[in-house]
Amino acid sequence: MLWNINNRNSPSPIESRRFFNILTTCLAFQTIGGSLLYTIFARKINTLGSGLDVFGFSATAFSFAALVAAPIMGMVADRFGRRILLLSSLISQTFAALGYLLASSGEIFIGIRAAAGALTAGLIPTTMSMIADMSPAKERGRWIGYVTGVSAIGYILGPALGGSLYDRWGLEATFLTAMCFAFIAFTVAFTLIPETSKLSSRTATQPASGSIKTQSFSSLKYFKSFKNAIPRPYTTFLVLLVITFIAVFAWRFAEPPFHFYIYDDLGWTSARFGLIIGGYAVLYMVAETFLGRLSDRHGRKPILIVGFILHVAQYIALITTRSTALIALGVAFSGLGEGLFMPALNAFYLDVTPDQYRARVLGIKESVFSLAGLSGPSLVVLVSKYLTTQGILIFSGSLILLCAGIVPFMVKAKTSNEVLAEGKPEEGVSTS
Repeated sequence: MLWNINNRNSPSPIESRRFFNILTTCLAFQTIGGSLLYTIFARKINTLGSGLDVFGFSATAFSFAALVAAPIMGMVADRFGRRILLLSSLISQTFAALGYLLASSGEIFIGIRAAAGALTAGLIPTTMSMIADMSPAKERGRWIGYVTGVSAIGYILGPALGGSLYDRWGLEATFLTAMCFAFIAFTVAFTLIPETSKLSSRTATQPASGSIKTQSFSSLKYFKSFKNAIPRPYTTFLVLLVITFIAVFAWRFAEPPFHFYIYDDLGWTSARFGLIIGGYAVLYMVAETFLGRLSDRHGRKPILIVGFILHVAQYIALITTRSTALIALGVAFSGLGEGLFMPALNAFYLDVTPDQYRARVLGIKESVFSLAGLSGPSLVVLVSKYLTTQGILIFSGSLILLCAGIVPFMVKAKTSNEVLAEGKPEEGVSTS
């Protein structure tokens, strides 16, 4: 049953905690459904008579579609509300899982991945904006870590469940199970999660003053407003985008050969692969849930640096050993690193973003995320003939270390709390 959180200036602590618990439950079902497929995409592609090329191009298609759609989705969320984007993303994931199962060729599989990328591009900007809507600025790292960390239980259960389902009952049972989890997430959101944006609530319920021309939706007007939405100082925002790009590109570049290396060179089963990825997710979840608030207390930069350094562990393990135990340990520490740097990075974006532009700016971030996801698989398809898997992993690990090296040179941006303490607004930073 939905409840009204816009009946006062800010939600009560009880309302906020209840909201975060429901959102976390919804995202947990969503991540189980999504990550359940992680271990079997390569298996599905093999049944189509394809290999690394289709895997790479399908990831490219997904990322390109999300690249184009994410800013538009963010603009829609700021204009019309978060809830509609959340619901559309979740129901799209449901149908995408069915589409993957029914795909009869590599081309169709790539097309479905592209459609899924476009239709689910609003999920992360929407959920991050909802968290910001419902939490005070001084606790953003904490609640981002809580929601994304606890919901990451899906990344623990999903890969292991997917591998086990495939080994016992095959592709059909795995894809149908993923579809069911996505639909459960949609049902939870539809019945229990309200709109959180007060701006969209006022737009929907209170006609503002002005002419019809002024109030009508103008695409040109909202594209022009991106300039006002970009946080200041520009250099800090640019560095944030560069770090986001490099961190995502490093993994997307290594991911396609990584999958085939695991199965073809190391000879792992789907179940073993799922368990190793589950270990990554366990430490990722623990770090986000219990350590997400560290960046609120000690600053974003130190936590970003430590997180990136720890994240290199999986690349070092894959490069230096074939031992399952050591690779599992490296992958787990890598999950710990991501669990540290992701809440700090997302909180940094929110720190310098005006309230009315949150989803839009996060949409820009997701576009950069998608651009990296687009570039990585595309480039690895081109260079895989000239680089060994080990060479690809060395390159990707070096990029993560580069992120850690860039962070200290970021210009310090004022947070919303600092602006409020001064009692004066800063251009590009919300004071509400």
